[in-house]
Amino acid sequence: MAREVNVYTSNWKKTGKNISVPQYSVDVTINWVDNQGESHTRSETLKFPNFLQNVGAADLKEWLTDLMIREARERLIGDS
Repeated sequence: MAREVNVYTSNWKKTGKNISVPQYSVDVTINWVDNQGESHTRSETLKFPNFLQNVGAADLKEWLTDLMIREARERLIGDS
């Protein structure tokens, strides 16, 4: 894995284009305990990439930047 990776991004914008891509689904169950100590469970099926439409632009940018950095670190080990 690369030791230090810098990724610079700019000009993030919604293009408004629809692109046909493979769709995946995953069943997710989340268990948590709230501040009052009560247990909760929520289950749902998420479809990817559809669920990304509910993610705010700032969060999506952060997630994608983190993903680019992780991928660069993994891929650049072979180029060292």
